[in-house]
Amino acid sequence: MQYSGDKKQIVKAYRKDNERLLNSFEKNCNTILFEKSIVCSSMFTEYMERCDKLRDGSKVHYSCKGCTMTKSLMPSGKFIGYDIPIECTNIVVQRILCGERISYEYTENGNSSERKTLETCNKNLSEKFDKIRVLDHFTLDVLINWFIENILFDAKLKTALQIHYAYICNGFGYKVIENTIPFYESNLENINLKHILIQLLYTFKKLMEYGFSWGTPNVKNLYLCKRIPGSNIPNQNGERYTTVLMDHSKSAITVNGIRYVPNMSKTDFLKFPVTRVDIKISRTESLLAFRVKDDTTYQSLKTKDSDIFGSQYDFYSLITSMMMWKDFRNIVLSSELKSMWINMWESSEYESIMKFVERFEFPEDSKSISKLLCKATLHCNVIEQAIGDLKR
Repeated sequence: MQYSGDKKQIVKAYRKDNERLLNSFEKNCNTILFEKSIVCSSMFTEYMERCDKLRDGSKVHYSCKGCTMTKSLMPSGKFIGYDIPIECTNIVVQRILCGERISYEYTENGNSSERKTLETCNKNLSEKFDKIRVLDHFTLDVLINWFIENILFDAKLKTALQIHYAYICNGFGYKVIENTIPFYESNLENINLKHILIQLLYTFKKLMEYGFSWGTPNVKNLYLCKRIPGSNIPNQNGERYTTVLMDHSKSAITVNGIRYVPNMSKTDFLKFPVTRVDIKISRTESLLAFRVKDDTTYQSLKTKDSDIFGSQYDFYSLITSMMMWKDFRNIVLSSELKSMWINMWESSEYESIMKFVERFEFPEDSKSISKLLCKATLHCNVIEQAIGDLKR
């Protein structure tokens, strides 16, 4: 079976359209980031019968550029279904129902004296912002993923999902992406967990520079790709899998002085549910640490100042969800990885943390995890600390 076109050349050509629109969008938030069609009714699964035909004597049904591109990747036009790899390729088409397109921005003072004090909790932070740009979920999901792709590619990490093309057609958002494997459904005996954790740590460390905050920090949104993770991640020789963070519809990131955040009321941005940044004496050294005073509010409002605390909180949330998974927990607690887990917590709180995670055999949703984390002391340097533990 042959392609109806050269897949690599097709993807490359269409991706240029996305990149051109992305450059325009960064300058003007009123730019439409994707091709958007409301007249296409091809639903490329049936395009041989429905495309470009005159119907009812008056209505012409067009095939939009995005659907045409997607069709051209399918051998003989055959399409099995969404979220299923297209035959003879390593790509998947995802379809998401889109709500109203939202894109607006406003100016925000990100240099208050209080904020400067808080910034001591993220010494890696290099991107500052004076504008906040609010986007609908589909646009934000794709846009942040593209930003992450560019950031990590330049850092030679390559631990980002590859979105080949994205477009909107008849109220649905489409993403043409590389094939992935849910980490939660993988056989842990075939995976080097230390390598996976190192990839995650270097990914979070780099994204901290951009104030990244992952909207859905849970093992159920962690996926694997069958490719090498990049030359700047140590001890990855022979690694077959790369970890990628999925679903950025509620994430936030700062790029070129603009903070991109999910849609919510403007007054919500004035709230920030972290009680304080304190010096904590932990074991033999002083550590900066913070506490979340309202887990529900923090989960929904990780935007304005989450560029300081977001990555650390997300790492705690992700690893806690992984430790709820009994199979993963058993491997960690019986290996050299245990020291990383122990050192994430205050010694006085560790026993209660373990009692909590040991209640579960499978990961819970983020709500259960956030209720735990609001009772714990979270270290500002948890990512650097964990990297040190795994290097030993």
